[in-house]
Amino acid sequence: FPTRRSSDLWWNRPGRVDMAAYAPADSVVYLEFNSLTDLVRAIEQNQTWTALAPVLGMNPKLLNAWSVSAARAGFAPAQSVALTRAQFALIMVGLNSIEEGDTLRIRPEVALIVETHTSNWRIKSLAAETIKQLAAHAYGQSSCLERDASDVHYVECSSPLNDRKLVGAINGSVVIVGNALRAVDNSLERSEERRVG
Repeated sequence: FPTRRSSDLWWNRPGRVDMAAYAPADSVVYLEFNSLTDLVRAIEQNQTWTALAPVLGMNPKLLNAWSVSAARAGFAPAQSVALTRAQFALIMVGLNSIEEGDTLRIRPEVALIVETHTSNWRIKSLAAETIKQLAAHAYGQSSCLERDASDVHYVECSSPLNDRKLVGAINGSVVIVGNALRAVDNSLERSEERRVG
């Protein structure tokens, strides 16, 4: 059987992008996180973790180097590929105030932008299902609707008990999840500008 050389795997790995280009210019807060595997490696090297893991009956090594390399190269289930390749940005685009009797409740409008570096056909159903699972975890029972608008696939979930929502948009390799349609759409506009520009 023909085997792949390590250089072939290297060329199949996507490059990093500037996540700030996906965030709306008027974002109040912007946090960027470029690699989940780098975070896990940092935890593995932490002295507290190396001392605590055996006590908890866990392996101090959380990552398998070969599995990570295979996933980054695209030779793994879609979830593993997306998680090892993904870059993240968390934004806050504004604050809403809601009056409840004598109380004023402040709710930030936030969105998580994920550049999966994975093709849309591979990530779309996984992302939609993950958004529904997040809504079920956050709200208990929730009702979710899916719709398409141009090249964007939307998943909108709402709680039957209150006005809380979780909105997701899948556009190419980018997945945006937020608690308000405005936060998602503002980020979506920026990701569209980036793709066209």
